[in-house]
Amino acid sequence: MAQSKKSFLSEFNKNIYMQRFFKIGTIAFLFFFSTTIFSQEYYFKHYKVENGMSNNTVLASIQDKDGFLWFGTKDGLNRFDGYHFKTFRSGKDPKTSLGINYIQSLHEFRNYIWIGTDKGLYSYDKKLEKFTFINEAINNRINDIDNDLKNNLWFISIGTLVKYNVDTKETTMFDGRNSFYATSIPAIKMA
Repeated sequence: MAQSKKSFLSEFNKNIYMQRFFKIGTIAFLFFFSTTIFSQEYYFKHYKVENGMSNNTVLASIQDKDGFLWFGTKDGLNRFDGYHFKTFRSGKDPKTSLGINYIQSLHEFRNYIWIGTDKGLYSYDKKLEKFTFINEAINNRINDIDNDLKNNLWFISIGTLVKYNVDTKETTMFDGRNSFYATSIPAIKMA
């Protein structure tokens, strides 16, 4: 009787191990099989100066709400529609064109493209295709740009955090030389 009970337990344990092995094997098979069936191939096309870019060094990029890709380079701003590039560079009138070609940062807010350059912040009106220099007092490198939910545009200029109210055109600077050196703006939207 003890021998049959022992063989029964031994047979029972074998069945449990076989069931576990079968379950794990099935899950592993389905996982690997499903990834090969449902995976998609990625295709990358590398665009260069030869394809219409103003420079091969891209320092900033965004995709706007209209689907255009914008690239800030060392030699201008590029808009890509999926087929062709349109390049914006500094012009004769720095008040209505891009004042400098070295683009550091890009941001879209309220249907404008905000462009941080080595010499200050510009806005680009997509409908009028016109650039506007934002604040002549701030003519340093703009490292990062973001917005909050109160129509304020926040940007960093040489370690100084700057708040620009888009409605009132009021600028507030938070110079943290003694307490902080701003390098980036976290993407936290506050009410």
